[in-house]
Amino acid sequence: MSPYRDADWPPCPRCEARLPHDDEAALACGAGCGTWVPNAMMRLDPASLVGLARSSPTRSPAFPFSRCPTCKRSLTDLYAGRDTELALGQCLEHGVWIERGNLTLFESLFADEIRRQADARAAADAESARMREEQANLASLPPGVADLIQRVQRLERTVEELAHQLAALRAMDRS
Repeated sequence: MSPYRDADWPPCPRCEARLPHDDEAALACGAGCGTWVPNAMMRLDPASLVGLARSSPTRSPAFPFSRCPTCKRSLTDLYAGRDTELALGQCLEHGVWIERGNLTLFESLFADEIRRQADARAAADAESARMREEQANLASLPPGVADLIQRVQRLERTVEELAHQLAALRAMDRS
């Protein structure tokens, strides 16, 4: 389902033309002004982009004033890249405007973080599935047995945490 109704397609922050869009793709301005990537379509956590990009350009021209196509609030200017600067405008709530629409450069500059976040989501999903399976298994046991197993698991986690803390303290002592 599209984040925008057909009659409410967002306008380009530069030329105000309606951004043609597809539910499976970013919203690219036909005049080449840039590309709007809604948060729902980004493969990067929107909050992490602020820490990954720079707020002040080194060799980039000033980013023209822009407003979020969705809520009309001003976009936060961000810059990325070393040799090739990529100008971004971010609305933390709705998405990212990529100036001149270089989505390929955007994804290549942040590829490591995109991959790291995808791995973290996959690990969290696997852990969540494991926990659901464990809860289902415990639910099938008599209540006293399930309670005892949960207490033992909590104790095991506590012992593991204490072992990590002890190892860290020993490492500090050696330094």
